[in-house]
Amino acid sequence: RLRKSGQLPMVIYGHKQTPEHIQTNALNMNKTLHAHAHLINLVCEGNTQAVVIKDVQWDHMGSNIIHVDLERVDINEMITVTVDVELKGEAIGLKTANTYIDHPFDTIEITCTAGNIPSVLTFDISELDAGESYTIGKLTFPEGVTPTMESNIPFVTVQYSKRAVADADAEAEGTEEVTE
Repeated sequence: RLRKSGQLPMVIYGHKQTPEHIQTNALNMNKTLHAHAHLINLVCEGNTQAVVIKDVQWDHMGSNIIHVDLERVDINEMITVTVDVELKGEAIGLKTANTYIDHPFDTIEITCTAGNIPSVLTFDISELDAGESYTIGKLTFPEGVTPTMESNIPFVTVQYSKRAVADADAEAEGTEEVTE
């Protein structure tokens, strides 16, 4: 009944306080999530409290939010959150024939103060050449933001396609690959 009336159930917990079950306008929360918000100043019964979005539950189709968990935070405390990633620029390596971008992570888990959570992390890949990778350790993060992943993990790579590798192997052997 609650969801049919356009409301969304939520629970607020943390900071050794009793969990509170509340509701909000589902459309407004959807807009908040699509804006990549992490920290919300929530006004509930006249009291404002800082909360972070801890979990979002979706319906079986993944299109409608059915529940949100919020955790109370102090804006100066260190927390761990997952932030969306955007790649900026076109890697120079993509000008090489038969190459593509391998980018296995759409998000990165970071630690920072609750008041310093970036809405999205943007990384410039325009200098990335064919066969090269940027590891987590090579990326530049905003001040006060630290990734939780190991620094040697490849984050984005300009890969050669299997076809390009096969052609190079055939050329190195002094033979040509015949295709029918």
